[in-house]
Amino acid sequence: MRDLSVSYARLLEAAEARRRHMPLRVITALPIALVVYLITEFSSVWVWMGVHIAAQVLEVWAIRPARAEWRKPSWGRMIFIVALFVLPALILSGICGALWLLGGSYGPALAVFLISGSVINLIVISAQSRIAFLTSSAPYLLTAALVVIFDPDVTPFYRPVTILACLLMLSSSLVTWRMFERAITAQKDALNEAEARRLEVEAALRAKAGYIATVSQELKSPINAILAAAAQLQGTHPPAAEVRGLGQRIARSGSTMRGLLNDLADFARLESGGMLVEHIPFDLRRKGHDVLRAWRPAARRKGLRLKLEGAATLPRWVNGDPMRISQALNALFATAIRNAEGGSVTIRLSAKSGDDGRIGITVVLIDTGPAPSTEELEALFSPFDRASPRVGGSGLGLAISRELARLMGGDLTAVAGAEEGAVFTLSFRVYPIDAPEPQDILTAVIGARVLVAAPSALHRAAMELLLPLGLRPAVAESGETALAMLDRQAFDIVLMGTGLPGLNGFEVTRRLRTSPSGNRAIPVVGLVPSAAPRDWDGCRRAGMNSWVAAPIDGAELYAAMAEALVTRRRARETAPA
Repeated sequence: MRDLSVSYARLLEAAEARRRHMPLRVITALPIALVVYLITEFSSVWVWMGVHIAAQVLEVWAIRPARAEWRKPSWGRMIFIVALFVLPALILSGICGALWLLGGSYGPALAVFLISGSVINLIVISAQSRIAFLTSSAPYLLTAALVVIFDPDVTPFYRPVTILACLLMLSSSLVTWRMFERAITAQKDALNEAEARRLEVEAALRAKAGYIATVSQELKSPINAILAAAAQLQGTHPPAAEVRGLGQRIARSGSTMRGLLNDLADFARLESGGMLVEHIPFDLRRKGHDVLRAWRPAARRKGLRLKLEGAATLPRWVNGDPMRISQALNALFATAIRNAEGGSVTIRLSAKSGDDGRIGITVVLIDTGPAPSTEELEALFSPFDRASPRVGGSGLGLAISRELARLMGGDLTAVAGAEEGAVFTLSFRVYPIDAPEPQDILTAVIGARVLVAAPSALHRAAMELLLPLGLRPAVAESGETALAMLDRQAFDIVLMGTGLPGLNGFEVTRRLRTSPSGNRAIPVVGLVPSAAPRDWDGCRRAGMNSWVAAPIDGAELYAAMAEALVTRRRARETAPA
């Protein structure tokens, strides 16, 4: 039945094309009748041509679009439509045969031109239906073969040659029709694909607009909480316990806002191709343990057990991007714990060495929540789609995590569990390395003489709060001030904002590296507004040792400072006396 439906639909497409060409076929019928009359002097040709035109008009009228019953496929309707196609072809091919046999010396040539033109026209208007082309062209090709066989003027030598020419004409017509049919099909497929992509883009734009409106609304809640807590701190003198509670409220609200903004910034970098992954040494087992430990309280509050399997199979020290790995793992744990309903969340770890020297790490999370539908699974990784009940937070976490996994040579997938829940599989690749020299970050940072060059009082105050206790940094509010202070005082490290007024942080660092100051080789950590490649390249070209992107995380800042300070200390120890 499906084959009948397809063939019938294509036959109707050919009928619609013939309907559009009907005026042209009627107009060309008149000069054809005139030529045949002038050559053969048969007045009956006008009656013949009138019947031909009437047959075409009947075809167009009988299968007109207004008749809805023709849209229902059936063998009877298909045979009737084919008969309507064949009738005009039989009439015109009969005229061609008469022209060949009775038209004198020019009759065969004119008959060949007329048959060829008719077949070419059928190739164009029947490109979508093989049935329409074969049945409509058969009378013309059969007429050509019969007149060759029965024409008494064709000698025995030329008869087989002429029959061969008819066969060549038949095969070339079929090949031409096939090529034209493929071209039309390819064009339709391209148009359908373009339309589908247009609809996808429009849907994505609508979803993005709605998402931005939703996130903007969600940002108002933590902002209001921060402002309310700050107002209470400013207007009253609450006891210490209440101060701690207000501080915790501010911290939670600020963390929520930073999470939303980080997700938006990460997704924007992924869309623009500006997201890069780092390759730094870290303890993979410790990183996984830290993530697992951070989520145990949330799992305990929901009555869930976190079951870990295969941890011993992981390598310990590797070269990769610990921050992005933690980001992907946190998104997985957040989704699994949010949707699990009693029971447990199982984490299965495995590692496999690759031919390129890297190790493929696989993390499988299995929750015990309700089995997700196909639509819910698709929505999990659809940016800005928050229709699925399994999507929480910014709604971008899993979409970002999947792209991060792909940047690290792996992927992130989700399927429904065999009985319940969902199964998430995160994979990424890292390089195994030897254990580096132990170094405590805070030990390397505490006691350092720090210069903070930041563009505003708010930035400088934020940096002072982020630095470990015991550090009392000197501050500079402009590039010129920073250079003057570095020329007069000895420092161990500089935290250099790139948006300084006057001389920006890049120019200050370049001048510092070429100055005769004793701080010329001092480590400089750039404070850049984003993790875009242009910011990193600017820091590298200016001569900075490292850089941290806003919004600045304390742990990242300490790690960058420790790396720069330890590198400088080792360089001094190995330098010749």
